[in-house]
Amino acid sequence: LSGTSMVADLDQIGDSNIIAASIAQGNTSSWTMWQIGNSNVSTITAGGTGAVTSTDFDYSATGNENVLTWLQGSSAASTGGNQDFVIAGNTNNVNSRCDVVGCINNWDIDGNTNDIDVTQIGTADKSITFDLTGDSNNIDIDQTTAASGVTDTIVITAVSTSGVINLDQCTSGC
Repeated sequence: LSGTSMVADLDQIGDSNIIAASIAQGNTSSWTMWQIGNSNVSTITAGGTGAVTSTDFDYSATGNENVLTWLQGSSAASTGGNQDFVIAGNTNNVNSRCDVVGCINNWDIDGNTNDIDVTQIGTADKSITFDLTGDSNNIDIDQTTAASGVTDTIVITAVSTSGVINLDQCTSGC
């Protein structure tokens, strides 16, 4: 998909659905992804071959063993990524990479043994705020900023036992 303004609503209802989608280049894109059921797989790439700006991605998974791969911004011109994730269930897997200026994540994760892996790369204004409720979750967050004087943030509120939360904030190669 390519364009100046796009709105996409993707729904996976039931079990074992698979979807792959790509925004080649675009401005002001809004994506909503619903996974209701078990063992659904989604791969979405925004800006794989060109710049994307002002992208809003809302993801909601209700069920178990759902997988999301969200990749945004391989272009230095990519700006304004906003990801909101709501996950309710067990053993869900999210892999998110945001390579834009202004990457903002807000998550609510409820369930056990979920695996969330996030990489944020860019020059400025990256943040992650999330609430985690459940046990034995594995959360890995890497924020890399090469620019001096930049403040990136991670805010976590967790009610959890037996889980692993790994946070890395660095200037290169987390």
